[in-house]
Amino acid sequence: MNKKIAAALMMFTLTTLSLAAQNAPRLATPEAARGFSGTLTGAVTAAEWNGRWANLRIAEAVPDDPERSSAAEALVGQTVSVLVTWEQGPDGLRPKAEEAEFLKGLQRGREVVLEASVNRRGHLQLRGVPEEVATAPESAPAPAAEPEIPEDTVRAPNPLRTRNGVEWGWVPVGGGGNMMMTAYHPQNPHLKVLRSDVAGLFIKDEPGQEVWRPMLLSSSLGLEDRDMRHPSSAALHPSDDNTFYTSTRRGIYKTTDRARTWNLIHEVDMRIAHHSKKRSEPLAIDPQNPEVVYAGTWAGELLRSLDGGAAWQRIPGIPTPDFGDRQRDYGIPCVVVDPASPQVDGRSGTVYFGGFDIGIFRSTDGGDSFHRISDQLTHPHHMRIDSLGALYVSNDDKGLFRFENDTWSDALLDRTLGFAIDPTNPDRIVAAGGNVMRSLDRGRTWTAWAGRDGNVLRRSAGWWRAWGNQWPVPNSLSINPHNPDEALLVTVYTAYQNDNIWGDGDALNIWDMVAQGVEMTVAFDALTPPGLDVFFTSYGDISGLRHHNLVDYPGEDDVTPGHVVPSLDYHAGDPRQIWGTRVGGWKYHGVHILKTTDAGDNWERLDSPFGSGRDMAMAHIAVSATNPDNAVVLSVIDDDDGNQYTLDGGETWQASQNLPGNLQGHNPREYWFFGNILASDKVESRFYAYNYRTGGGNRGRLWTSVDGAEWTVAADNLPSSGGREKQVDIDTAYNRAGWVAVTSPWAQSAHLSQDAGQTWERLEGFEDVWSVSYGKSRPGSDNPTLFVLGQQEDGPHGVYHSPDFFEADNPTWNYLNHPEVPMINPRNIVGCLQEYGRAFIAEAGRAWMYVRQPGLADR
Repeated sequence: MNKKIAAALMMFTLTTLSLAAQNAPRLATPEAARGFSGTLTGAVTAAEWNGRWANLRIAEAVPDDPERSSAAEALVGQTVSVLVTWEQGPDGLRPKAEEAEFLKGLQRGREVVLEASVNRRGHLQLRGVPEEVATAPESAPAPAAEPEIPEDTVRAPNPLRTRNGVEWGWVPVGGGGNMMMTAYHPQNPHLKVLRSDVAGLFIKDEPGQEVWRPMLLSSSLGLEDRDMRHPSSAALHPSDDNTFYTSTRRGIYKTTDRARTWNLIHEVDMRIAHHSKKRSEPLAIDPQNPEVVYAGTWAGELLRSLDGGAAWQRIPGIPTPDFGDRQRDYGIPCVVVDPASPQVDGRSGTVYFGGFDIGIFRSTDGGDSFHRISDQLTHPHHMRIDSLGALYVSNDDKGLFRFENDTWSDALLDRTLGFAIDPTNPDRIVAAGGNVMRSLDRGRTWTAWAGRDGNVLRRSAGWWRAWGNQWPVPNSLSINPHNPDEALLVTVYTAYQNDNIWGDGDALNIWDMVAQGVEMTVAFDALTPPGLDVFFTSYGDISGLRHHNLVDYPGEDDVTPGHVVPSLDYHAGDPRQIWGTRVGGWKYHGVHILKTTDAGDNWERLDSPFGSGRDMAMAHIAVSATNPDNAVVLSVIDDDDGNQYTLDGGETWQASQNLPGNLQGHNPREYWFFGNILASDKVESRFYAYNYRTGGGNRGRLWTSVDGAEWTVAADNLPSSGGREKQVDIDTAYNRAGWVAVTSPWAQSAHLSQDAGQTWERLEGFEDVWSVSYGKSRPGSDNPTLFVLGQQEDGPHGVYHSPDFFEADNPTWNYLNHPEVPMINPRNIVGCLQEYGRAFIAEAGRAWMYVRQPGLADR
């Protein structure tokens, strides 16, 4: 070994990095190398593959223990990969700092020295990295071939709906929320269902169908059913492919016409528990008698219906731990029925359920009584029964366990979240945790064949590729019973499909994103600067995005820095200049400022106006119409410096005077605020802020300021929030000075002013208003149009558009809703300033939808 290099090695503590041999399946180190501990030297063959790997070919291995020389010899000549671990940084996910510096220092042709060991599972682990490197010999070996990452530019088939010439669709994002469950129908080979935590249920039921369509629609649900966007479970009827069950905090719902209509069949709290909302199915239908349905509640009760859900009874004798205030966050998350067990009174005799802190229970009398079979598996997530009658349970992070012949055994002592068993071959099991692993011998041996260390993720959305295209946290797996080579994997953020899970070679590692139509992010803001051919959206889950059209997923270059982007605004004098607020990481890591002068080609991140270490998750921003260096930021903190302004483009910030802190009125660590309380006039130098919580007679108060330095009260008699602080909205007209509108939902009203808030008119003809917004003027008019999200008197709720509201004595109102659009819980509307007749609508958990009226000007 080069002693000079070894002497230059400086050791320091570092989060473990994994090394994977590339001459064999990833994470599979030669058996003879197990137990190696010592120093490796090798030539760098490729630096930063996909931003996460540095590939090295081992030229020499010196063991700490001379008796392990054979282990060292087994490593020589192997090509290994340094895998960078990720952490949440101020700009989102990033390599850990020390490791990022290590990668930057690696150059092709360099020689490095690494302290490493091989653990008992055969994984190479790095113990440190070198401070210095030296030049390698000119004869450095050629780099080992890497699997090529396929081109990821993806066109998102849009689930377009058209009615009376009005188009509805979803702004392409590519997933973004928490997908929790997927299932194939046992009889219909074309039917599969996906469940999300905030967007409801989705279905594919036609041959070759690429786009998931929503099963929860405004035509089949009312506002009282808005909690159906948070389904805690879904169950498919085993023989009738038109019948499904789902559950929410309101109760259990059933459809018998494939989601055209839903009926609440039992009111019981079935809310999603925070602790296990990703991985559980508390509803189960008896395959031998589908009239028998079981439901586990988060209060710890097990319910049973013997008549298809018409009547329900609580099964007695089940222990319910006292969790105190946490009672409804646990309960019974999973139930499964043995489809081949002997019948009892015309139903399957064997039923299992798992309960938090109480263990696993079994019934052999058709669900009449249960007895505990395990008090160790107290955090179950998924339960499945194979074709031999064995029960498998994944238990939190402990692994996968099998119960057979009244005996428990370990199937996989590794982190297991979702898993699936080939229904045609019980020897074949797929399990997903940190990796995706498969067993071909019923769990006796396993191969890590995909996951963090070997997967190829194709067709990923641009925001996911910008985050490194890393392996997402898996929630649930299912195998197609009609084609066992196909598997669906749903994860935090998106869904993937593999069409060759039992094959060999590179194909088995390829997972294609199949989330088209499942747009389920938390929508915050939509920005359509006039005159530009791009528009912007921002979210609470996946940062902000720049869109070139309504068809393609935004690319990596279209992703705004930051994990959460609450607010955006443009400078009216040059719409290419856009400001935004961002949260440094997931939720609570301080608010910073974003700025672009070229319509999103490049973003600059400015320091926080509130200083470092301020724990907050939300702030709104507005930029002056006349001075691009003048901007205002309103935060959620109550301090005197909670509202800031700048006159020099963000170089320095000062506290605003007279304006109360935290106009939003909620916890600084809470970012679920769907409206807006700050806006800039788009013609004159003026800012507006809506304090909807205080004022004379508990009324709302509108504040105005020329530049954000000094604020005065313009109106003191606007509606208060009505106790709904998270959805108040304010908007200004893009081409009229002093035109401002405020909306206070649940105060059932909106008010409009044309003189900067001195006088107001209440929007008449609506009995409920959630949001109003100005849209682009119709051809031949200088006045903006008006969009309303609400409910007309004696009319339906939804989206209304008036092209002549500011001109006609009896303005025209067009009702734009479509029965196949899931307007279950609408939040706010943003009129488009680039195309007449287009608007964007945020429906809770469903990202941004859009409505267009092509040809409207000709009618």
